[in-house]
Amino acid sequence: MKREFPPELAPFLTFAPDDQVKVNEAHAKTLGLKRVTFSPMTSEKLAIVGGGPSIKMQWPELKAFRYVFAINGAYEFLLKRGIEAAFVSVDHSPLIANFCRNVKRAIVATRCAPETFAALKDADVRVFDVPGDVVGGSATAITIIDLAAKMGFGKVTLFGCESSFKGQTHAYTNEAQNVITVRADSREFASRPDLYLHARELSAAIRLNPGVITERSGGLLRAMVRDANHQMLLPEAA
Repeated sequence: MKREFPPELAPFLTFAPDDQVKVNEAHAKTLGLKRVTFSPMTSEKLAIVGGGPSIKMQWPELKAFRYVFAINGAYEFLLKRGIEAAFVSVDHSPLIANFCRNVKRAIVATRCAPETFAALKDADVRVFDVPGDVVGGSATAITIIDLAAKMGFGKVTLFGCESSFKGQTHAYTNEAQNVITVRADSREFASRPDLYLHARELSAAIRLNPGVITERSGGLLRAMVRDANHQMLLPEAA
C-alpha cells in the first residue's frame, strides 16, 4: 500500500512488511469467513471511535448512534461503559489480539494477523481486503471511512481521533514516544509522527466531504480541519 508522507518523518515511521501482510492475507483466506457486504448509499449514520483521550468526555454522545465502529482498544473502553460496538481493525500486528476480549461482532481486514483472528474465533466476523475493497490509508480510521461509504453509510462522525494529547496518548494507555509539536489554527499540539499523518489524512477527508464526514474529537484534528497551513516541529533526535 503506497503512502505519501513528509520524508523528514521517515526515521520515525514503521509500516507493515509486504511479505508479512501477504502471509496474513493467505491465512485469512483459509478461514472461510464471510465478507463485508457493500450496499447503496443510505441516510444511516455511523460513529467511528478511535482511542484518543477525548472519548473520556465524549463517549456518552455515542448513545445516540445506532451503529458504532470501535477501533482496536476503543472497543473494550466502550464496552465497559455499556456501549455496544463492532470491533474494527486493519492492523497487521499480532498485538491487536489483546484488544479482542469479549468481542461479539468484528469487521477486520484480511491483512490482520492470525493471532487476531484466533482471538476472534467466537465472534461474528466479516472481512475485507486492503487494498482491493478499499484503498486504505495510514491507519484504521481513514480506511474505515472508505469502507463505511461502500457499506452504505451516508454520514460518518469521528470520535477519539484528535491525534494529539496532553499527558496520555490514548484513553486507555500511554504511548508517548517521538513526540512532535504541530502548530495549527494559532495553537500548538503535542502529537506523534504517526498520529500527525492520521490527522493530515482525516482533516483532508473532512474538508472534502463537508456534512458527510464530521468530527467530535477536537484537538489537532479539528485545528487542521480549520487550518490546512500547519507547521510541524520534529523531535530533537531528528
